[in-house]
Amino acid sequence: MAGLDILNERMWVIYRLRLGMYLPNLPAANVFFRGDSAVLFLILLLVTVALIVFLWAATSFLQTFFYTEPVSALYWRVPVAGAVLGLFLGLWCLLNYNEPGTPGNPGPYDALFDFSPVETTPFTKFYSRRQGSEEKVLFDKRGGEFRNAANETWKPVSEGAIVDVLFIDIDGQAIEFEADQKKPGIFNKESGEVRYLEKDGNRVLKESQVKAGNLETYHTSVLLLNFLLNLLHFGLWFVCLWLLLRFQWPHALGLSLVFWLIMTLTVLPMLFTKARDAGRASSGARETAERSAGPSRLNEFRVRQENHATAATPASQRRASALSVRSQLNDDSSLPKCPCRAVSL
Repeated sequence: MAGLDILNERMWVIYRLRLGMYLPNLPAANVFFRGDSAVLFLILLLVTVALIVFLWAATSFLQTFFYTEPVSALYWRVPVAGAVLGLFLGLWCLLNYNEPGTPGNPGPYDALFDFSPVETTPFTKFYSRRQGSEEKVLFDKRGGEFRNAANETWKPVSEGAIVDVLFIDIDGQAIEFEADQKKPGIFNKESGEVRYLEKDGNRVLKESQVKAGNLETYHTSVLLLNFLLNLLHFGLWFVCLWLLLRFQWPHALGLSLVFWLIMTLTVLPMLFTKARDAGRASSGARETAERSAGPSRLNEFRVRQENHATAATPASQRRASALSVRSQLNDDSSLPKCPCRAVSL
């Protein structure tokens, strides 16, 4: 029971640390209810209300124009349609909030026309090796160019031999790229550029990317995921207009395309930018919280756990001693065999 109590206590502490309840002097710790997150929540509420007002006005006008009168019971149909769309936008913002990426790599959940399936990873140093040599030459970025110890800029051909292997340093890990060659010593160029292919991987590093210090990775799965989210967004517009607001399906399809395009070009970029900013602020506050208060609180409970273990040790030792005595008594041939009951200590 003591071990179970310790486990429950530790889980409760971790939960409270996540909410920032142990950090009264750090207001940014409770990030969901403060700062950028609160502003994002209010913006989503305003967008939902604006969608309801817009759908009410558009439905009343367009259905009067198309069908002589609007559908009945707009008082519940329009709010439900607006709430469905607002909830979907909130979930989409939550995806951007949880995976904000970096300013240069916004992540896989951006709006369709602002999205890129290519992830760019910068690097500031790499090792270069010429064909026929085992020596690795370090190049680091200085003044916008990669230079070695002799202050020479990097080139794909060095001292009459091609550079056939690059070791790119990404977060302390060396990723090996081999030159794409038609035959030994001759590059297989694409659009006039030398290419290096990742060993045991599928990434391609072009000469211009090496000189710029950017490693680009193409994610097909991210492309499909983003396309699916945008398709679902369009589908919700169609379902709301057709089934809830009772537009005829050709009108619902055309209006869905127009409304989806307006949202994608104007509203979604603003919402997702705000969500990613809030997500990065939340991550920064959480890291600060863990560094400042997290370890001390967790260490406190580690000490308490050790104290529980220390307090339990003598009792367990006494039980082990009692069992040992019982075993010795039963094994001693000079003593009569008799059952011996262990005593609970």
